[in-house]
Amino acid sequence: AEAAPEELTRAQQLCESAKTFFGRKKYAHALTDYSQAIELEPEMGMAYYQRGNCHRNLKDYDSAIADYNKAIELDPTDAFPYSVLGLAYFQKGEAAEAVKHCTVGIELNPRYGFAYKSRGLANLKMGEFEAAIADFD
Repeated sequence: AEAAPEELTRAQQLCESAKTFFGRKKYAHALTDYSQAIELEPEMGMAYYQRGNCHRNLKDYDSAIADYNKAIELDPTDAFPYSVLGLAYFQKGEAAEAVKHCTVGIELNPRYGFAYKSRGLANLKMGEFEAAIADFD
């Protein structure tokens, strides 16, 4: 169901507040605001993506992965959630999963350097040195 205009506005206000907290490394506060925004507007993929970043910075990789997957479900053409999904898998110690998701991000946006860097780190961890060098190049 489509949110009423005032709800969307409140959700956007919460996201702006969350961005400020995130910028100050107050990830738990940002997480709360993104969660409230999602309650008001459950189809707001950007809020899931950003909340995933909060979870990842708090080292809650499973929650980050769940939020990135929801952001991807809402917009499968956005390269950014795939790339941070890959990074979350890398940080969780699952390098092969990281490579898989970063590769999708690269396919969607071949100019997105962050995805190459994340995939390169995962390739390095797996001992795929030539692939890592290519990603860092």
